[in-house]
Amino acid sequence: EELAAREAEEKKAQELIARQQEEVQKKQEQVVKRKTKKEREAEEAAAKALALLVRVLGLEAGAFWEVRGARMVSLAAHGVEEPALRKVLEEGLPYGVGLAWQVYETRSPLFTARYAEEDRVVPALKALDWRTFAALPVPTPGAPRARRIFVVGQRAERLWRRSEVDLLLLACRTLGLGLERLTEKARHEAVN
Repeated sequence: EELAAREAEEKKAQELIARQQEEVQKKQEQVVKRKTKKEREAEEAAAKALALLVRVLGLEAGAFWEVRGARMVSLAAHGVEEPALRKVLEEGLPYGVGLAWQVYETRSPLFTARYAEEDRVVPALKALDWRTFAALPVPTPGAPRARRIFVVGQRAERLWRRSEVDLLLLACRTLGLGLERLTEKARHEAVN
């Protein structure tokens, strides 16, 4: 009788542990889903901003990069059709390759009408004789360095007008604030 009572208690304890483990696993899955949703929302916002600015400025293409360790990964792209450039987007930019890394390091935007002649270029862009190029940091409020870089350009050489530079600078600041708002919203939803 005493043995049966102990076995019943052990069985109940095992069931309780199993339920607790299931609850922990469900909570972990919810956190992953929220993170995925947050990332998806950020990528959608970046893609919309990129598409709008490329069209408004009459440019050919653009990409929105995020620094993750020693590599930049593409969060969004617009107008990128060439297989070599699609491959760059899929693989990301290794540390130091491309002017986007220079913008990250210097924290300053870069505008050029002679991309192929610059020192730190993406070989695929140089091979296509890409000329007009702009890379801008997307600031995050309170962060010492922007982790995201906004890049637009075209093959044909074209000088940047002051109004275009101002528009891109303002758009990047606005996008940075919007992405920070999405991050705060996701944090708030995770707590509640």
